Amino acid sequence: MKNIITIMLIIFMGGGSLYSKVKDEMKDYSEKIGTDNQDYFFKMSDADIEKFIEKVKILKKGMNIQEVINILGEPYYNRRIGSKKWIEPSRGRCLTYYLKKFKKGVVYEGKDSKVLLYFDVNNKLEDYTIDLR
Repeated sequence: MKNIITIMLIIFMGGGSLYSKVKDEMKDYSEKIGTDNQDYFFKMSDADIEKFIEKVKILKKGMNIQEVINILGEPYYNRRIGSKKWIEPSRGRCLTYYLKKFKKGVVYEGKDSKVLLYFDVNNKLEDYTIDLR
């Protein structure tokens, strides 16, 4: 019984030191990629961001999707907004325009700046959000 307790204690202590090592490595990594890292995959200049936002602000509710694309250009994403239930029809579309994109193919909520435009099932503009970071 004493041997089992000794073995369990060794395993427990070894696991704790492994966890500590992994935790320290993750801390080092997060410090390395810190929030002030400017290595963006894509980044508009401040002047271009301002011009783009001015274009977004002139959009009118009810404009069709092609009119919006003609004004803003091709979006980074043009996706269907699905329902939570697979048997229900689409709820419309969402266009995503990135102003700053930290990494290609990965969403970084704290670093990506974007404009999202929401369209109804008839491809008419309903609303938009501007997320500046």
